[in-house]
Amino acid sequence: SHIVSYLRRHTPAGVVAALAGVGVPVRVYGLGRREPVGSVSFHEIEERRFIDDLAGCRGVVAAAGNQLIGEAIHLGKPLFALPERAHAEQAMNARFLIAEGCGQATFLEDVTAGAIRAFLDRADSFVGPLSQRRGRMDGFPATAAVVSNVLAAGCGGHQGAIGAAA
Repeated sequence: SHIVSYLRRHTPAGVVAALAGVGVPVRVYGLGRREPVGSVSFHEIEERRFIDDLAGCRGVVAAAGNQLIGEAIHLGKPLFALPERAHAEQAMNARFLIAEGCGQATFLEDVTAGAIRAFLDRADSFVGPLSQRRGRMDGFPATAAVVSNVLAAGCGGHQGAIGAAA
């Protein structure tokens, strides 16, 4: 029933206000320990607790870094990405998320409680695309095969097994 949120230290105060206006428990990481704001609680980054919260959450509302997007998709969690306007990488990550049908996005500077509630209302629409990707985000074997083929072509045909060492 809770939402996990991972935000960067310079997140505008309006984002916390928007999360507080959603009406469901929100567990925020990345801003350090603070006094709760309504149903928003703030937590130090403790790996085990974060993983447990992420695995058990209803959805994720977070900055648009690629690692958390990958983790959310791997766990089948709908994600509402909040890319910062000044970060092109985050905007690209958000576009990927939308294109894959695994979530939605709005700029961090524009987020409102209403937009977050609308995301939660749509959460079931992301289940199908997420189920196609859940647990299948490991691109290492395919990447290792491509690298091995490229190396073999450039090394006189001596193909090593990059994946064998992993």
